[in-house]
Amino acid sequence: MAVSIYWIFRLKKEVRKRELIQIDLERAKREAEDANEFKSSFMARMSHEIRTPLNAITGMAYLLKKTEISLTQSMYVDRITQASNNMLSIINDILDFSKIEAGKVELEITSFSMDQIIQDVVNIVSYKIEEQGIGFRLSKDPLIPNWFFGDQKRIEQILLNILNNAAKFTSAGEVSLDVRLVAKENEKYHLSFSVRDTGIGMTEEQIKNLFMPFIQGDSTINRRFGGSGLGLSIVKNLVEMMGGKIEVFSTPGEGSTFIIHLSLDVDKEREELYAKTFSATHFKNIRTLVLEKTGASMNLIESYLGAFGMHCELTTSQESAVSMLEAADGKFAKSFDLFILDYDTPSEGGFEFAVSIRNNKRIPKTPKLIMLLPMMREDLFDKLNDYGIDMGIGKPIIPSILLNGILDIFKLKAVSATHPSVKERVSQAKLERPHQVLLVEDNKTNQLIAKSILQQVGIESILAGDGKTAIELYSQHKEKIDLILMDLHMPILNGYEAAKEIRKMSTSVPIVAMTADVILGVKEKCEESGIHHYISKPFDPDHFIQTIKEIILENEEERIQESTVLDHSAGLKNIGGDIEVYRQILKAYLEENRETVEKLSLAINEKRYSDAAQIVHKVKGSSGSIGAKELHTVSMELQKALNEEKEDKIQPLKDRFSGLLRRLIEEIDRFHAQK
Repeated sequence: MAVSIYWIFRLKKEVRKRELIQIDLERAKREAEDANEFKSSFMARMSHEIRTPLNAITGMAYLLKKTEISLTQSMYVDRITQASNNMLSIINDILDFSKIEAGKVELEITSFSMDQIIQDVVNIVSYKIEEQGIGFRLSKDPLIPNWFFGDQKRIEQILLNILNNAAKFTSAGEVSLDVRLVAKENEKYHLSFSVRDTGIGMTEEQIKNLFMPFIQGDSTINRRFGGSGLGLSIVKNLVEMMGGKIEVFSTPGEGSTFIIHLSLDVDKEREELYAKTFSATHFKNIRTLVLEKTGASMNLIESYLGAFGMHCELTTSQESAVSMLEAADGKFAKSFDLFILDYDTPSEGGFEFAVSIRNNKRIPKTPKLIMLLPMMREDLFDKLNDYGIDMGIGKPIIPSILLNGILDIFKLKAVSATHPSVKERVSQAKLERPHQVLLVEDNKTNQLIAKSILQQVGIESILAGDGKTAIELYSQHKEKIDLILMDLHMPILNGYEAAKEIRKMSTSVPIVAMTADVILGVKEKCEESGIHHYISKPFDPDHFIQTIKEIILENEEERIQESTVLDHSAGLKNIGGDIEVYRQILKAYLEENRETVEKLSLAINEKRYSDAAQIVHKVKGSSGSIGAKELHTVSMELQKALNEEKEDKIQPLKDRFSGLLRRLIEEIDRFHAQK
C-alpha cells in the first residue's frame, strides 16, 4: 500500500512537472511569435517611412531632368537617382532576406542586355571607387553575346553587392571586374564574373563565416566599414537559385577574389539584330588610331574594336600618335578616320592636345575624335564642344557604349545594345487621347510628382488626400475616370477600405496600389480589397508611365470587346435562322425585362434573395436563347450567389448583371429601330 502511494505521488509530481514544461514551451512559443510579429511590423513601418521620401527624391530628380539643364547637370541628376537606388538596395536586402527565409523569392526571367547591367552597376559603384581613391578596371570577353534571358535585377543585385564590398574593403590599389566565357553549349553560355580587389583580405576562418546572415569577418568589421552583414548571404542564395555557384579566394593583407559562375540562355533574336551591326562592311573601312597610356586598357580597346570588325593601331606616346597622323597623307598610308584619345595620357591634358591636333597643318585629314574621360568627371562632358571633340565616353569602357559612339559620329544606323533612352520610352508612352485618373495620395510631394509625370503622357489627375474624399470624388466623376491610383496608408480612411467601397460602385475600373509597403502579404490583401495592380514606392518613373499606359489601354480594349452584349448570329442560329421569328422573340424579351433591373435591386436591398434568384433565373434562360452569352454566364453566377446568400459576391455580380441587361435592352431597341 505504501509503495502504491509512493508511485502515485511520484506520478502526480511528474505530470505536474510536464504540465509546467508545457506551459513554459507555450509561453516561449507565444513570445517567439510576438517577437516575429513585432519584427515584421517594424520592418514594414521602417520600409514605408524610408521609401516615401526616397520616392520624392527619385521623382523630383526625374522631373528636373525634363527641364532645360546642361549635360553635366543631367549627369549629376543621374547620380542622385543612382544614389537613391543604392539606398533602396539596402532596404531591399533586409526584405529579401525575410523573403528568402520564408521561401517566397521568385526569379523574373526576361530578355536583358548584359552591357546595360554592367553599365548600371559601374555607374553606382563608381561613387565608392571615387570616395576610396582607388582604381577600377573592367574587361569583358568579346565572344560573350550582349542579349540573354535571365533575371536582370537579381544579376545586377549580385554584382553590385560583390563590387561594393570589394570597394569598401580596399583603401589602396584597385578593384576589377572581369567577365569571361567559360564554355558554350548550344544556346547556353557558361559565364564567370570575377571581382578582384587589393584590399584587406580574409583568413580561412573568416571565409567560412562569410555567407552567414548578420555575420561579418570579425567584430571590428562593422565598426570600421559598416554594413548589415546580409549582402553576401543574399548573393549566395540568389546565385544558387539561378543554378550557379560562387567561389572565394583570399590572402590577408593582399586582397580577395570572388568568382560567380552563371549559365544563361542567349536571346537569339535580339542578339542577331545586334550582331548585324558588326558584320556591316563600313566598319572595316574605318582606320583607327588609339592613344592610351596603360597597356591593359589599350589591349581591351583593341579587343572590343576587333569584335566590331575594326582594325586599329595602338600607341602609348603622344609624340608617336602625332607622327602617325602626319604620315597618313593618303599617298603611302591611308588617312585615319577615327582617333580614340585617353584624357589623362597627353602631358598637357587631353583637351589641349586635341586642340593641337586640330591646329596641326601637317596632318592632311583631321580624324573624328573620341575622348575617353575619367570616372566621376561628368563636368568634362560639357567642355567637349569647346575643344572640337566629337564624342566623350566615360571610363570604364563598355563595349556597346563604344559601339554606339562610333556609329553615332559616323552617322551610321545604331542598333540599340541597351534599353531605349528615357525620352524614347516616354514618347512611346504618349497616349492618343486625353485620359483622367483619380490620384489618391496624402503626401503632397508625391501627389505633385505623380501628377506631373502623368501629364507628360496626356493623363490629367483628380486629386484626393484620403480614402473618404476618394470615394466621394469617384461617385461624382466615375463616368470619366479611367483608372484609380491608390495609396494604402492614409488618414480618415485607408486605401483598402476605400477600394472596397469603390468596388461597390464599379467592378471594372482599374485600381492600382501605389505604396511603400513591400512586405509579404500586402499584394494578397490588395487582391482581397479589389486592387488588382501594384506599384511599389519609390517607383521608376518610366516604368510607372508604361504600367499606367498599359493598364488603361488594356481596360479600353476590354470595354470595346464588351460593347456588344447581343450576338445576333448566335441568336438566329438558336431559333433556326428565321429573322422574323427572332424579331418577335426579341420584342417579347424587351417587354418582359424593361423593369427587371429595378425589381432585382429592390429584392436584393430588402434581402429577399429567394425572390431575386427567381428574377435572375428567368433572365438567364431567355438571354442564352437570344444570343446574349455573357449575360447568361453572369446570371448563372449571380443566381448561385443569391441561392447561397453570399453577400460579398451578390453586389458586384448584381452591378455587372444590371449593366449588361441595360446595354442589351438598348441594343434591342436599336435593332428594332433599324427595321
